[in-house]
Amino acid sequence: DDAIGNLNNQLQANEADTFAGLWLQHEPEYRVVVAFTRDGEETIQKYVAEESELAQLIELRPAQYTYAQLEADQQEVFRILGTMYLSAAGGIMVMENRVELDITDRAAFDAALAAANVTLPESVVVNTVYEPIGETPPFDVTPVPDVFMPQLKQRDVVFMRSEEHTSELQSH
Repeated sequence: DDAIGNLNNQLQANEADTFAGLWLQHEPEYRVVVAFTRDGEETIQKYVAEESELAQLIELRPAQYTYAQLEADQQEVFRILGTMYLSAAGGIMVMENRVELDITDRAAFDAALAAANVTLPESVVVNTVYEPIGETPPFDVTPVPDVFMPQLKQRDVVFMRSEEHTSELQSH
């Protein structure tokens, strides 16, 4: 609905100090959920008339981080990881009010951050989507002895998410 999109745009533009995000909830009932770090009731009244149809759908929720802060933290994390040549995927999870970062080798990731003396922002949650099988895998890595196959040091996060999704589809 245009009214919901317009509300989101106005809050992002005008209330960046407190606006933490907006999303649609379909179950158990349809709601327009709007999160603020503070003063949500007062703020939403400036944008939505109390007797309007949209006002009847709005549910306010508290949040720790503003959407602007999550965007800044996400940009900072990917800037840091880019300078360290660390592979990761992720994004802003508005409903959870955090930045999620998907990696494939937690030990290597943590070691690289420690070696660089880097601490990620508090809003960032790191998910491990794949762990390496170690130095001695339980199967032949190169089953044909005369054929050498180069291998990546770390698996690509997007590939691992794709594999995970494919496995879920096959199990249903």
